[in-house]
Amino acid sequence: MNIRMRFLCLLVAGLFSLLPGTAAAATLRVSVARTSVSAGETFVAAILVSSSDQPLNAVSGELSFPTNLLSVTAVSQTNSILTLWVQNPTYSNQDGTIDFSGVVPNPGWSGLGGQVIAVQFRAKSTGTATVEFASSAVLANDGNGTEILTSAQPATVIITAAPPAFTPVPPSKSPQVASSGAQTGTGTATTTALTPAASTAATTTVVMLTPAPFPIWTFVIATTLIALLSILLGLIIGARLRRHVRAATSLHRAHMILRRHFGDLKDALSEEITALERVRTRRSLTVEEERLINKVSKLLDTVEQEVEQDLFGK
Repeated sequence: MNIRMRFLCLLVAGLFSLLPGTAAAATLRVSVARTSVSAGETFVAAILVSSSDQPLNAVSGELSFPTNLLSVTAVSQTNSILTLWVQNPTYSNQDGTIDFSGVVPNPGWSGLGGQVIAVQFRAKSTGTATVEFASSAVLANDGNGTEILTSAQPATVIITAAPPAFTPVPPSKSPQVASSGAQTGTGTATTTALTPAASTAATTTVVMLTPAPFPIWTFVIATTLIALLSILLGLIIGARLRRHVRAATSLHRAHMILRRHFGDLKDALSEEITALERVRTRRSLTVEEERLINKVSKLLDTVEQEVEQDLFGK
């Protein structure tokens, strides 16, 4: 029994020794963040490579896309695992192709989902667009340039019709938004960073009919005019009041001067009458002198009463 078991073990070990070693494998795939877009929108497709068990040192390929459904707007090498480019990425919207070829110096690169390039597409019309590899290669960093690519996976995007543009109610005119046509011809890669999350979508301009706001400058002008009119009215009223005050002051001063002069005149006449009265004590006055004294006294009393009444309101 022991001899049989030993023989079987040796036989199995011999068979396993004859099997080839596990082959290194690498994959390429086209990755899109959205699988459904509207006509006129843009989206980004990233070319990713994976090689976990064998470092790679070269990646090349040619992508194809339907020119009636898609057009390339930009190709980016930013964030690429490739550091040296045998052929910078180029594209042709007429032929529907994208070509690239680059290397990674020793010790190469290994990992999952490393970005090779990023391509920005614009959806042209409705349909189902497939971005796929027409040819591709991934070479190992083993000194021999061994081909280790086992699969190249495409990506499919469904393009739907663009939503209708909003048309405002007349009499307002609907703004016309100019849309850029599909890019044609050939182009070379730019260094602008493109990532699947950076996909941009065409937006539809919507015009909302709202009442026009009250202009702020109208309120400012009205407030300023009211303030100026208030200041002007205050100046006019102040000037008139000052004139009245000055006139009243002048009239009062004139009254006081007239009263003082009248008092002086009254005092002078009173002294004359008093002098005549003293003369009467020494001698008899004549009839004319008596009549003059009485007349002056009465006239002085009458004038004093009229002056006091007319000028001073007494």
